[in-house]
Amino acid sequence: MSFSRLVKEHQAKQATQKRESEQLRKEAIQSVGQFSDAVADTLSGRVSQIFQNQKNLEQEARNLSLQTARYTKQTAQWLALVEQFDSALKAEETSKAWPLADAALTNSIMDLVQQASHHKQLKKGANEVTKTLNRGIAEFIVMTADTEPIEILLHLPLLCEDKNVPYVFVPSKAALGRACGVSRPVIAASVTSNEGSDLKTQILAIKLQIEKLLI
Repeated sequence: MSFSRLVKEHQAKQATQKRESEQLRKEAIQSVGQFSDAVADTLSGRVSQIFQNQKNLEQEARNLSLQTARYTKQTAQWLALVEQFDSALKAEETSKAWPLADAALTNSIMDLVQQASHHKQLKKGANEVTKTLNRGIAEFIVMTADTEPIEILLHLPLLCEDKNVPYVFVPSKAALGRACGVSRPVIAASVTSNEGSDLKTQILAIKLQIEKLLI
């Protein structure tokens, strides 16, 4: 084989290798480009999804805030209605507890009830009060406005009026209980008569004050 032929074959091989290398380089560049595009598309899609999720969360948060505000307003309205209803009920109950002694008269009554207890001129409880009225030994009757239900006492004013005995309500059953010398609440008490009692003048004075309320 001649030298010139060897040179030509070598040059041909180099040319072929060069073309193959160039083709591989182009393919590599194309592959890298496609990979970059794919990565970019994926990242872009995920970023878009993240932003969309964030927007959805923000919208849901706004909706929840609006709903919470609406429910809070409704709850406040319901509570206001309940409070008004409760106040109306209390007002109705208070209107049934008539006549109601003021603070000064209440103190005078409590003081006399305490003394009557010491002088054995006191009966405690609705049943005992009823007995004193039926027996004609009641000087005046004390009932409490915070009795629940107040209806358990409402027969006593009717009986008092029938027996012509003064009656009055005081605010607290606990306070009446203390005045009666017991630790439990007392809803009604009767100061009873005793001809030789040292309390006769005080009882008469309280009866006159109570009768003024009943006019």
